[in-house]
Amino acid sequence: MKQQVMKAGNLLATAYMLIMFVLYPFYMKNGYADLGEAKYHFFFYVTTAAVILLLALAGVTLLIWIREKKSGERSYLFSFEKVSGVDLLVLLYLSEAFVSFAFSDYRREAFFGTEGWYMGFATILLLCLIYFLIGGFWKDTIKIYAAPVTASSLVFLLGILNRFSVYLPFQEMAGGEFISTLGNINWFCGYFSVIAPIGFAMYFLWSARTEDSCFDVRKGLIGEFLAILLLCLVFTAAFSQGSNSIFLVIAAEFLFFTMVTLENKVHMMQIPIFLFTMGAGMIISGELRECLPGRFNYELDELSSKLLDPEKGMWICLIAVAIGFFCHIRSGKESRTGINLLKVILPGTICFMVLFFPVTVIMYMSGRLQGIDQAGLGSLLTFDENWGNGRGASMITGIRIFQELPLSQKLFGAGPDCFSTCAYSIPELTVYLYENFGTSRLTNAHNELITTLVNTGIVGVILYYTMMAVFIRRCMNRAKEDPAFYIPAACVTGYLVHNLISFSQVLSFPYVFLLMGMERAMERRLDKNKKFS
Repeated sequence: MKQQVMKAGNLLATAYMLIMFVLYPFYMKNGYADLGEAKYHFFFYVTTAAVILLLALAGVTLLIWIREKKSGERSYLFSFEKVSGVDLLVLLYLSEAFVSFAFSDYRREAFFGTEGWYMGFATILLLCLIYFLIGGFWKDTIKIYAAPVTASSLVFLLGILNRFSVYLPFQEMAGGEFISTLGNINWFCGYFSVIAPIGFAMYFLWSARTEDSCFDVRKGLIGEFLAILLLCLVFTAAFSQGSNSIFLVIAAEFLFFTMVTLENKVHMMQIPIFLFTMGAGMIISGELRECLPGRFNYELDELSSKLLDPEKGMWICLIAVAIGFFCHIRSGKESRTGINLLKVILPGTICFMVLFFPVTVIMYMSGRLQGIDQAGLGSLLTFDENWGNGRGASMITGIRIFQELPLSQKLFGAGPDCFSTCAYSIPELTVYLYENFGTSRLTNAHNELITTLVNTGIVGVILYYTMMAVFIRRCMNRAKEDPAFYIPAACVTGYLVHNLISFSQVLSFPYVFLLMGMERAMERRLDKNKKFS
C-alpha cells in the first residue's frame, strides 16, 4: 500500500514539474494584455491542485506510518531524524512570512500580493509546501531536465524573433517592451537566470558520473554538436535582449562552472567551448542588429552597446581558442601546473574586481578619472536616481521606505509584497515617486535584498539569504557524490546574482523552490542508496 501511495505521489510530482517546466513559460491569455494575471492564475491553480493532491497522499502515508509503526518502517516525509538544515530554514522563512503578514497594516495585499505581481504570503506558502512535497514524493531522474532545456530553447528562439520584430499570431499587443511568452525584459531575464543554468550544467556535467550518480548519458559527436548549437542559441537570445542584468548571470555561471571543472579536474575542454559559444552569440546578435537595423526594436544603453560589439565577441572567441589549445596540449599529462595556475588566477581576478570597482568609483567621484566620461561609462560609477537605467531611484525609494518604518516593521517588514502599498502611503515619498516614475507604479526596489528588507524586514532578509546560502553549500557538498547536485546550485546562484539589480516575480521565483524540492528528493535517493549499499 505504501509503495502504491509513493508511486502515485511520484507520478503527480512529475506531472506538476512537467507542467511548470514545459507549459507554464508558454501560457498566455489575450496576448500580453493580461500576461501577469494569466501567469499568476496558471501558477496558483496548478500549484494549489498539486498541493492538495500531494497533501492527501501525505496524509495517507502518515496513517500507514502510524499503523505500521511497530515494524520500524518509517516514511521519509515524517522521519524527523532526516530533517535537514534547509528544511528548518524553509519552515522558519515561512513562519516569518506569516508573522509579517499577520501584523501588516496592509493585510489583504500581504496575503495575495500587489495586483499584477502576487508575491504575497499565499504564494510563499504554496512554494514552501511544494518544496517539501516534491522533496518527499518525487523519485528523481536526470531525464526530467530535458523538459526545461527543450522548452527554454523554444522560449529563447522566440525571444530572438521578437527582438527583431517577428511575432507569432497568438502574441497579441506585441511590441518592443515584450519578449517571447514571458513578458517584459525583466521577466525574460529572471526566467533566463534560473532556467538557462540547467542547460549550462547539462553541457558541463553530462558525461560526469559516480557510482551513485543519476548521470548516465553519453553525448557523442552529434550530441556535442547539438549542445554547441543550443549554447549559441541561448547566448544569442541573451545578448539580443540588451539587459545589463544578464551579463551578471552569464559571468557568474561561467565562473561557477569553471571553478567546478578545475576543482574536479575533468572535462577541461568544456571551458573554452563554452567561452567560444558565448563569443559566437555576441557576434551573431551584433551582426543581426547591423544587418536588420530597422527591425531591432530595443534601444541599448551605453554600457550594453559597448559590451555587445561584435568585435568584442571575436576577441572572446580568440581567447577561447587559445585556452582550448592550452587544454588540448595539457590533456593526458600528469602535470597540474596549468590547472593550479588557473585556480589561482580566477579567484584572484574576482578579488581584484571586487576591490577595483569601489576604488574606481572613489577616484571618479574625486575627479581623477575624467577619461571615464569620454568612454561613456560615467553614469555607471555615479549612484543617483539615473543609475542603472533608473534602478537607482528604485533602490533609493526602498531605502527611504525602510527608514520610515517603525521598529517592529523594520524587524518583520511591512508585509509580503507590500512594497508598493507602503511606498505610496508615505506622503513625502509620493512626490518623489511621481517625479521619478510618473504614473507608472513602483512595486519593488530593483534589488531583491532591499525589496525583501521592506517586505519582510531584517529577520526575513537573514532567514531568506541564510536559507539560500545553506542550500547552495549543501548542493556543493553532495555534488562530490553526484554531480547532478551542481544543477540546482547553479540555478539558485544565477537567480540570486540576477536579482542584485532585479526582482522576484511569479514567473521565476517558483522555479527556485521547485529546484530546491528536486534537490531534496535527490538527497533522499542518495541516502537510501547508502543505507542499502
